[in-house]
Amino acid sequence: MIYKQKLKMLIGILIVLLISGCQSDISTNEENNNQDSIRIAILIYRFDDEFVSYVMEEIEKERELLDDLSNKQLVVDFIDGNNQSDLQLDQIKDSIENKYDVLAINLVDRSQAARVIDMAKNADIPIVFFNREPVQVDMARWDKIYYVGSKGEDAGRIQGEIIAETWNNNPRIDKNKDGILQYIMIQGQQGHQDALLRTEWSVKAIEANGIKVEQLVSDTANWQRQEAKEKMLNYLNVFSEEIEFIISNNDMMALGAVDAMKELEFEEYIPIVGVDAIDIAVNALERGELTGTVYNDHVKQGQMVIRMAYYLAINEDPKDYIDSIENGKYYRVEYQKVIKK
Repeated sequence: MIYKQKLKMLIGILIVLLISGCQSDISTNEENNNQDSIRIAILIYRFDDEFVSYVMEEIEKERELLDDLSNKQLVVDFIDGNNQSDLQLDQIKDSIENKYDVLAINLVDRSQAARVIDMAKNADIPIVFFNREPVQVDMARWDKIYYVGSKGEDAGRIQGEIIAETWNNNPRIDKNKDGILQYIMIQGQQGHQDALLRTEWSVKAIEANGIKVEQLVSDTANWQRQEAKEKMLNYLNVFSEEIEFIISNNDMMALGAVDAMKELEFEEYIPIVGVDAIDIAVNALERGELTGTVYNDHVKQGQMVIRMAYYLAINEDPKDYIDSIENGKYYRVEYQKVIKK
């Protein structure tokens, strides 16, 4: 009996040792896996935004290139915020708890930037904001914050130049012959820096060309084609004889205005300018449905977002590898005018 009890005790001790050894191996393997990979969370304000989807595609293409060059596996997870700020904040918290190496964030609400920065700073996880720019005060909260995007005022200025050229070259656009350009402004999301700046600077550029303007209506359509169509159906019915130009903060809303004119069976389209130069807008431009657009370089944006995130993840300074970073934090992508050839 004593012998059997001792044998059971020995077997029990061996089992405990074996289990402990296995757990040690599992922990070691998990640690090695973490060391052998770089994990970047890409938090998007909404996946169904046409332009942002272009940027996401370029991020993935560049990830594949960097993955081939890196001695660690580069893992990128795209996370959809569904245009809900509270949801995105929870997703950011989860990403921090899951110990991603870097967060690349396309904010739903840029007024939440300070809160997001403080959370990431406490966990020492760098951030690359893109497409939606936090205010300068927030960007100054920490040295491990970067931004990739364009200057909204440049897009507006180019839009204004297209409008001025079109107006000056086509006197018939002035329907009432009063020498004043009557327009409707379709804005993106309320409070978005690009919506504010594109709106302001498009009008400034028209006026800088010596053209008087009169705004008939300004309304938001949240960058969405269907929302712009629904609003423009109403405005076209009310102001159809007065509207001489439609200025849209992006191409999708501009195409919504085209959809509205098609539904109302306009014989001649009112001139429209957009921003982004996405493929469907360029095709509409060639068909004469749009007057012009502004190329927003999604290729460069996507490339720079993932490159910056990668360098930060391996504890390198992006400024050592990427030229033209302004004020130590900002990478600006240039806009280009696009009109029918």
